[in-house]
Amino acid sequence: MTPPKPRTPRRAGGLRIWAVVAGLCALAALGVALVGVVVLALRAPFAVDAPRRVFATHVETVGHSAIALRAFDALPLDADLAGVEGVRAPRAGWHPSPPYFPEATHEVDAEVPPIDLPRVDVLGSRPEPGDERTVTLRVASATPHLLLSIPRQRLLGWSLGPELPAEPAGGDRDLVLFIGTRAEGEELSLRLRGAEPVEIELRASAPLPSAALDALLQQLPDHVVWWPETARVLRTAI
Repeated sequence: MTPPKPRTPRRAGGLRIWAVVAGLCALAALGVALVGVVVLALRAPFAVDAPRRVFATHVETVGHSAIALRAFDALPLDADLAGVEGVRAPRAGWHPSPPYFPEATHEVDAEVPPIDLPRVDVLGSRPEPGDERTVTLRVASATPHLLLSIPRQRLLGWSLGPELPAEPAGGDRDLVLFIGTRAEGEELSLRLRGAEPVEIELRASAPLPSAALDALLQQLPDHVVWWPETARVLRTAI
């Protein structure tokens, strides 16, 4: 009588076992990660060789000048700003940063930044059929960056291209970023809906610190470093 052959282990069963083991390992790794997040939230791991990076914008807009602050990470800045007098939450309706930057969480009063306001000249305005008009502008700034913001609900077209972007870059506003305008300025035309004035915004900025930013940095822990910016904003109707 021939003895029965030993059974070959079923591969599917082995895969199930390894799947269970892999799942347990993944759960363990997730648990370690969650513990790490809790530890980071309770004890921020910042030091001179592992600095706390902060967006710091010295800006003047709508008649208010201040230094606006926001951390790169999600941990609150309050402990780092404990020794600063006058630090507070930003005032309501004040938007010191461009739309593509995170909103500031703190502000400190400061004098007007030492840069000039951007310039805009209306070179002409002509009516178009269908309650439309075309306005030609010249914009200029002595700073490296100049951001022009126009409300999409009034903008129908511009001389920068045959069509507007599918979606506005700044929420409900279209944005045009000039990198280094010429001394005489840059010209563009806007096709607008309606004869009523349209408020546009020009933001002149430089990725550089100011004396006010340097003075504030001296009051903060050594592990804090800036991503500095100095800016002034002009709002006008065309």
